[in-house]
Amino acid sequence: MKLIRSTKCSLKFTTKSKLNELSIILSEYGKVVNIFIQYFWLNPDKASKVLLLKDIVDIPDTWLSARLRKVAAREAIDMVIATKERWKDKPAKMVMPVHKCNRMYVSCTIADLVLSKQTTEFDAWLHIASIGNNTRYMVKCPTKKGCSQRSN
Repeated sequence: MKLIRSTKCSLKFTTKSKLNELSIILSEYGKVVNIFIQYFWLNPDKASKVLLLKDIVDIPDTWLSARLRKVAAREAIDMVIATKERWKDKPAKMVMPVHKCNRMYVSCTIADLVLSKQTTEFDAWLHIASIGNNTRYMVKCPTKKGCSQRSN
């Protein structure tokens, strides 16, 4: 069985309205990641994925779902740990990282790449779900074979 570990997809075939939706989601996601970065930077003893429980995940006041906030917290932990590891020998150069709101690393709990069976225009659809609180909010974006995948 072939397991896809990561993938990059182009959104150049996505409509403007879906791109606007994604822009709003990405902007809010970036704000939440930056809130978590600041929290974990000031509380390094809590920068552990094992400790990501409700009290930490609920820190930011946002409309994002708890599932997506947890993904944002994981990304923030990775960014803080990577920065501290990189500059451990030169602490004077160590600066708190900043999420630039231009990408989102999501897990399979949020996103799914579904192969297209009904259309020949696109090879797959990127489904992003569980985005907002108390809604069945989902975005579907078309992708073509230009996607590069890393398998295990």
